[in-house]
Amino acid sequence: MKKLLIIAAVLAVCAGVWFICSREKVPAAAETQAAPAAEAERAAAFVSEFRAVLAANDLVKLKALCDNPKSGDLAAQLELLRGAELPEKPERVEFRTARSDSWSLCYPVDGGMIQIVLRRVDDGSFRFKSAYR
Repeated sequence: MKKLLIIAAVLAVCAGVWFICSREKVPAAAETQAAPAAEAERAAAFVSEFRAVLAANDLVKLKALCDNPKSGDLAAQLELLRGAELPEKPERVEFRTARSDSWSLCYPVDGGMIQIVLRRVDDGSFRFKSAYR
């Protein structure tokens, strides 16, 4: 019986330490940082170029600008962008600090916000990754 109480006490202490430590950890999605102005403009220019190619319905160029052109939900994301009236400049541009190749642009639209996620490739250019409300 004494051993059971000791084991229970050790488990309770471990659970308490884990709880305290896990509360201080920042979730991965929150590890973002505002992009520098010049880089934010480059990302917004890419989105404008991407939307122009989308409007022209040039599938060859469109696939070249996508990070994963074989994605299953790419068609739905492209339809979302086709139907949305995006302002010229995004409300905010952020990138993940853990992975600086993941960029996020948020555009205010009627009924909420559209977030466009880009991937920055090694040569510094961007590729479309996803879009969602």
